[in-house]
Amino acid sequence: IARARGLWLFSDEIFRFLEQDPALRLPPAADLYERAVSIGGLSKSFGLPGVRIGWIATRDQTLLQAMQRFKDYLSLCNGAIDELLACVALKHRRTLHERSLQIISANLRTFDEFLARHAGLFSWHKLQASPVGLVRYTGAEGSTTFCDELVKTSGVLLLPSVELEFGDEHFRVGLGRRNAPECIARLDEFLSQHVPA
Repeated sequence: IARARGLWLFSDEIFRFLEQDPALRLPPAADLYERAVSIGGLSKSFGLPGVRIGWIATRDQTLLQAMQRFKDYLSLCNGAIDELLACVALKHRRTLHERSLQIISANLRTFDEFLARHAGLFSWHKLQASPVGLVRYTGAEGSTTFCDELVKTSGVLLLPSVELEFGDEHFRVGLGRRNAPECIARLDEFLSQHVPA
């Protein structure tokens, strides 16, 4: 569709290599289409959010040079420590990806058990290639009120879908951190004490 209309395709590939089934991994968009721009970085699939290093890939050299010139106005260079850590991370990328995937897979199992216990209140399409997903909430008060009460009472932060301009029936959940089981347990405890309307 993009090629037929001469459109640019921007592909955020920041979660690449976190597919639950490697057979689901798509090739980078920049490999498939001459007007595609693929972006990646170390924060998500490498599990290194403090290392502010990323990349852009495109076959269009004119666009790439324009992006490079624009970046020069924002910052001339990366931090030397970040560049060093990025080199180490790239050398050990398989180990880092496996670690991230293990954390996400374990958290997914825990979250699936949680959803099974509360099937009448929540539903979702299980994550396949990311630690982030949208959960449908069927409580009468809506996801915004639910998320506000949850963070005030339990300290668990979920993003209501109104913040994403996606109605008030969902919330965003992230399962990429080691403390996700603790957060899920707090969510469970909140539900046991605050029966939604």
